[in-house]
Amino acid sequence: VLGDEAAAPIHRVLAGVPQSWDATLCNAVFASQARPVRGADGSVTGLVGVAVDVTEQAEARSALATSESRHRALSEATFEGIIYSIDGVVVDGNQQAALLFGFETGADLIGRSAPSFVAEEWHDTVAQAMATDRTEPYETVCIRADGSRFWAEVQGRRAEHEGRAVRVSAIRDVTARKAADEKRRFQADVLAHVSDAVVALDLDGRITYWNQGAEELHGRRADEVLGRSLSDIVRYALPDDGIPAEDADLMPEAALRSEAARNGELVYVAPDGRERFVSVSTSVLTDEAGAPRGLLAVSRDVTARRRMSARLRHQATHDALTELPNRTLFRDRIERAIAAGAPFAVMFIDLDRFKVVNDSLGHEAGDRLLREVAARPRATLAAADAVVARLGGDEFGVVTATTDAPALAQTLLDALARPLDLGARTVAPGASIGVVADGQDYDAPSELLRDADTAMYAAKRAGRGQLAVFAPAMHREAALRFGLEHDLRFAAARGQIVPYFQAIVDLQTGGVAGFEALARWHHPDLGLLAPSQFIPLAEELGLVADIDRWVLDLTCEAVANWGGEAVYALSYVSVNCSDRTFLAPDLVAHARAAADAAGLPPDRLVLELTERALVNVDAAREVVDAAHHYGLRLAIDDFGAGYSSLGLLHALPVDALKIDRSFVSELDASPAARALVRAVVGLSNDLGMTSVAEGVETPGQLRALRAAGATHGQGFLFTEPLPTDAARALLASPPWAEDWAGWVAEAAVE
Repeated sequence: VLGDEAAAPIHRVLAGVPQSWDATLCNAVFASQARPVRGADGSVTGLVGVAVDVTEQAEARSALATSESRHRALSEATFEGIIYSIDGVVVDGNQQAALLFGFETGADLIGRSAPSFVAEEWHDTVAQAMATDRTEPYETVCIRADGSRFWAEVQGRRAEHEGRAVRVSAIRDVTARKAADEKRRFQADVLAHVSDAVVALDLDGRITYWNQGAEELHGRRADEVLGRSLSDIVRYALPDDGIPAEDADLMPEAALRSEAARNGELVYVAPDGRERFVSVSTSVLTDEAGAPRGLLAVSRDVTARRRMSARLRHQATHDALTELPNRTLFRDRIERAIAAGAPFAVMFIDLDRFKVVNDSLGHEAGDRLLREVAARPRATLAAADAVVARLGGDEFGVVTATTDAPALAQTLLDALARPLDLGARTVAPGASIGVVADGQDYDAPSELLRDADTAMYAAKRAGRGQLAVFAPAMHREAALRFGLEHDLRFAAARGQIVPYFQAIVDLQTGGVAGFEALARWHHPDLGLLAPSQFIPLAEELGLVADIDRWVLDLTCEAVANWGGEAVYALSYVSVNCSDRTFLAPDLVAHARAAADAAGLPPDRLVLELTERALVNVDAAREVVDAAHHYGLRLAIDDFGAGYSSLGLLHALPVDALKIDRSFVSELDASPAARALVRAVVGLSNDLGMTSVAEGVETPGQLRALRAAGATHGQGFLFTEPLPTDAARALLASPPWAEDWAGWVAEAAVE
């Protein structure tokens, strides 16, 4: 009756052990209990039991077990962490939850406080969600067993678990998603606030993104343009000086069609017609599979940069003072002219006496002069297909396609010679111009400029205010000049600069009154050179003051070597000084020291200067006063040929006047010359000065000078300049002594 399952329990009951068991009988489940019945002696004599039909309860338990097994399987299979909690205490959890929080099994979670898995600053959020039985997902920061943190999305609800009411919470690690979202938000924020215009297009060229920079550049709000075709909103053009036609696909729509990333500059044409230069960078956007899904175009307004670049290019190739092209651009124009092969000419212009204007009137006046001078060639050459440039300082250049460059250069000279009002004074600038007429025959601008410069210096040596057309012979002269420049720098130190002495004759007695010391250069290759062959070069090189002092020292030393008798037989020895040397503050002190070192009385030493040195009266007066203070004597050389002024003689008293040879040479035939000489001699006598006639070459000139009352003379009639020893010998026996009586007698007969 009890079924086969009861056999074993019944045997244990009969053995004296009570039993309970379930048995299935006729598809029904019975819960059975039995206990032994004992006799008086305590032995088991039987059993008593009861069986209850529990089929429904068994089926319910089986169903619950099956459900819980299925739920446990699903819980373990999900990628989410599942936690069951009652009043905030974990009562169960799946394996994924254990791994999520850094534990080995779900059992390790049981008994722990749910908030212990959450960062402290998020406790209130979690507690409120649990207290209000919140079912919407929320985000929080969770903590693993090792203390590390991660972002989690949590969603919970009430449920029944193992017969108990619990809160089941699903937990997902969203750290990667949060980072991606943050990155997208950051990028969107950056793109929204960058000054560049950022525009995204879909594959059809419709606008999908339009940031604030795009609004500012194009003057259209995002809500006006989103979803519309870019070509309907923005119009681009190619810059005249920028992108070649073949690169027109820099335009965003074209770049989208070509699926290529490009960079370059375009011209954005605003709705009002104004143009802006924009730098455009395009790149193709792709999906996860790498297929194109749109285009990103970044545009930057570079109008200001382009304008600044244009200004910088202009400044790099133009002179700031005159706005003329500078040397760099001038060379470029010459290169182009050479490459073209057509006839053209180049002129090199150098202003005459610009330094005088700059030094006397100031740099502002000098700058104004340069600006005015720059305007004249531009006006003169306006119709001559010419480029005028300032090459530096007071130098200008012209490159022109004219076939008659000398005539054009003469026109320029005439224009530059016109007087110019500088406010404080009116000046006539004047210039010297060198011309290369056949520029097309050259291969390099440097060679052409070199020859034009050479011709310009030839024009200056011809007397300034001149033009010279380059000829090959000028190369030889330039080479010789270069060699002279090099040799002259070392000539004095090598003892090649020496004084020669020309006698100064007493025109009443015919005796030697003194000597003029004249510099000579014993050049090792060219022989003996006169002052006219190297003193102008020394002035240009700034060496003339050193040469003057050198000759002054050697002169005093040579006269001292002649002996005391010879020194006291002379009235004086004169030494030439350049304008710059004379105005040097230490000249007279140096001269007195040289005389003292040689034992020459200072009143026997005469410094000869030109009238130009006296133009600056204030500076000259200081030197004249100092010379007289030191006991030295002064003479004006070439009197009457330069800046003659009676006022100068009154303001700056000197000791002697040397009558220029141009007047003396005319004495034989010109009554006017004789009258001028008589006037100068009379003036010198009245002022207590000695008069010395230069360049006496004929007895007739001698007689005219004696008749005029001149006191001294020098020239080839008496002797040429002699070296030191020959001059010393002349003191004892003047070579003209035998002729003197005849010359004077002829004068008496006349």
